[in-house]
Amino acid sequence: MLVLMNKDVTKEQIERVKQWDIVMPMAQAAVVAGANGLMIEVHQDPQAALTDGFQSLKPEKFRVLLNRVQELAAFVQRMAHCTEKSESLH
Repeated sequence: MLVLMNKDVTKEQIERVKQWDIVMPMAQAAVVAGANGLMIEVHQDPQAALTDGFQSLKPEKFRVLLNRVQELAAFVQRMAHCTEKSESLH
């Protein structure tokens, strides 16, 4: 679930944004920023979801996201390890 913190935004405006479109870049940004976890809504048929369909991923899109995020997390971890080694040499 993505949360928008703006009291002036209506539910109708949020639904028009189609937040599922920004789930991938937001998840990747969160991993790079150091997030330890992600909460992402998945639904077989987002249009038929009782709630939050506008921000839900279909299972196949979620699998793609999961693969990308895992690869990115491994890269971020390797880079952090390299930085730690470099700092210990000084």
